[in-house]
Amino acid sequence: MSTRELGPGALCAAISEARTVAAAGLLESLGDEPVGLSESVILARWLGSVSRHPALLPQGWYVPPPRGYSVLIGHAPEFERTNFSSLRSRSKWADANEILDGECLLLAYASPVDRATAMIGDFMVTLYGGSEGHVREHVSRCLAVTAAIAERVTVGMEFRDLYGEAMELMEAAGVRNDTQSTTDRTGALNIGHTVPWSDGQHDDRIWSAIRDGEETDIANLISGARTFITGAERTRVSPNVAFTVEPQLVSAGCPQVTFHVIVCICNGEKHVHAGFLRLFEKFDMVDYLPPNVVRQVGG
Repeated sequence: MSTRELGPGALCAAISEARTVAAAGLLESLGDEPVGLSESVILARWLGSVSRHPALLPQGWYVPPPRGYSVLIGHAPEFERTNFSSLRSRSKWADANEILDGECLLLAYASPVDRATAMIGDFMVTLYGGSEGHVREHVSRCLAVTAAIAERVTVGMEFRDLYGEAMELMEAAGVRNDTQSTTDRTGALNIGHTVPWSDGQHDDRIWSAIRDGEETDIANLISGARTFITGAERTRVSPNVAFTVEPQLVSAGCPQVTFHVIVCICNGEKHVHAGFLRLFEKFDMVDYLPPNVVRQVGG
């Protein structure tokens, strides 16, 4: 495959579509009434829904967890299961005995890969339809901070400057970031990473890996090609690039909450891909989330 066929518009469209499929599949997996479903059931339904889209590879790139997808249910009041350092840990894989009730947090993650472009459409959302006011307030603040970080992105800024602005937003909101990638050799905290080859400069090894269905090679190539958004990273936001914004946010007495969006810069124009609205509606979250933030990251 020639990378000359893959212009910025095609790459951004592939990222957007992969996320759209992931979000729609999660919504479908939850059915009419999510309460009473287990992590394993939701995950199996989700994978089944996404697998019907031939444009995507049959599994995600971020493995483990199995097949690159994760569903976790955190039970009140501690929500311990959704407080995680890495989804790669076996203890955080979907469990048939973890059942959703009305006061739980539901965390869902997907790492779909577009077959034709090798673009990833990583998707993560925290859903809470419970009644605890302090949890609702924390979820609202975490969503607002994530949206505000994406809003601060401008072409030409260094990643370290975006990280610095993110830290200021978090401090003002009374939350802190605990995101650390086990595959980043620096060990630094980060708030996200680039979508590999979203500038059009692919590693040609990815094409043979996709053609031959070499799942380990696909995972390793994508993982190794990421640049993380840290306090020391001097890479600049170019006119054609995409990257995730995914702080894992905590505050005193509150559970970890993560909303994962992708910022895509296409020919200098910024687009923020989220797709959370219908999931928020499913959990009655629009009743307590800030309306302006919902409008920003809903679609």
